[in-house]
Amino acid sequence: MAKVNINYHEYQRTMSKSKLSLNWKYALGEITLIFMGISLAVAFDNFNQQRNKNESQVLILEEIRTDLNEDTILINDAIKATNRLMNSVDYLENVLASKKPYTDTISKVLAQALRFPRISFISAGYQTLKSTDITLIENQSLRRKTVEYYEFMHPKVVEQMGDVEFEFKTYWTPWILENIIEFRYGSVAVPIDYQVLLDDPLLIRNFKISKDNNTGLYFGLLDAQRKVNLLIVDIERELEKLK
Repeated sequence: MAKVNINYHEYQRTMSKSKLSLNWKYALGEITLIFMGISLAVAFDNFNQQRNKNESQVLILEEIRTDLNEDTILINDAIKATNRLMNSVDYLENVLASKKPYTDTISKVLAQALRFPRISFISAGYQTLKSTDITLIENQSLRRKTVEYYEFMHPKVVEQMGDVEFEFKTYWTPWILENIIEFRYGSVAVPIDYQVLLDDPLLIRNFKISKDNNTGLYFGLLDAQRKVNLLIVDIERELEKLK
């Protein structure tokens, strides 16, 4: 039987290289597993954050949509009231210029002319959005339209209504106290002396000025109506994407 000569030191070196190679492979495997674990954890955390953000976005958009639907009702009512006021002024202008005799219809129409629309816009959802983070609405176009509606359209209409209200309080309120014996806002305005109204050379002019002021408000309300309806459509489309 042949005798095998084994170099002990060479054997040790071979075993050391083998262990070193195994250790590097093991370490590399461990690092790979750790990296994969961290990546999965980060991805899962990002997924949860995005899901939570989407849920918050849905809730705030639904609240804003509810507010906008309320605004739609308020704006539509104000448009009708303003339109009635302008038609009433046209009617009174014709009656006074023609010096037609007094009727109960004149009392009702006069009451419609002696009024102004009031709107208390609903903006709770938008205020919540502003107090948290406006960028919660990720769609930049929708976010811009929302900000423009609340930060520009609301103040614009409120300012126009303020002009009409100022005119009513500074001129028409004293006029009512001086010339109207029975007044129920928007329904009845009975003159103390109808002949005094017919003989007042400035009354028709003042009604025309009132109509002009309300015409500006009327077109402002129409613009607000158009924009609020478009914004509701955009929000509903965004909600469909997020759900």
